[in-house]
Formats: sequence, structure tokens, C-alpha cells
Amino acid sequence: MMDALIHTDPLPIAQHVADAFGCDITSTKAIFAECMKQLPEEDIINSFEKVQLFHLGVVMDGLFLTKPRDEIFQNHEVNTVPFMTGVTNLECGWLLAHLLAPPGWVTVWTGSRSHPFVTLTQGPRSKAK
Repeated sequence: MMDALIHTDPLPIAQHVADAFGCDITSTKAIFAECMKQLPEEDIINSFEKVQLFHLGVVMDGLFLTKPRDEIFQNHEVNTVPFMTGVTNLECGWLLAHLLAPPGWVTVWTGSRSHPFVTLTQGPRSKAK
């Protein structure tokens, strides 16, 4: 499924979009530099169904996305981004007790009991180097 979202050659998609708007598809420069820039924004907005933009995806351009997604993951070349997760009573954290605990535990449900359920969203911890 993800493979359908990553393209190594964006030209066929650009040609499809340009053709749908009646632009010249014989030259990559003429596609967007000339014709597409001249289109009124109303035409572009009103033509989403005609162009079927749902199939546009990520382009493996060699600069930002340098390798296929599978290769990046297999070689662990993904940048780690720290994030924090949690719940509070103000964000309906109290519902965890109603949803996840056995009956009667609501009165003794504490933050320490919530911790295992909240940490389910975390991936495996990487070892510090």
C-alpha cells in the first residue's frame, strides 16, 4: 500500500495533471512553468475530481528522500524525534479507568495505573550511545 504513495519518477503524474488541464505534455518545462502557472486558481480548485489528485504521492527525489522507504527503515536511517505523550483529567484521562479497568477499579485508579496504557503508543526505546 505504501509503495503506491512513493514515486521515483514524477513525470507521468505531472503529464496526467497537465493533460487534464489541457496543457502541453511534450516538455516537462512547459507543463508547469508556462501553462500551469497561467491557470486561474478557480479552475484548479474546481477540477480536483477531473484530475483525480488522490494518487499524487511522495517523490523520491534524491535530496530529501534519498532512498526507498523500505531501505531506510531496514538500515535504521530514520531520524529519531523525541515526543511526550500522556493524559490528564482535563483531557478525559479519567475515562481510561472506565474503558480499561475491571469494574470497581474506578475509585482507586491512579496515574501509575494509567502509565502502562499510555506507553503503548511508544515504540521500543533505543539504547543511548
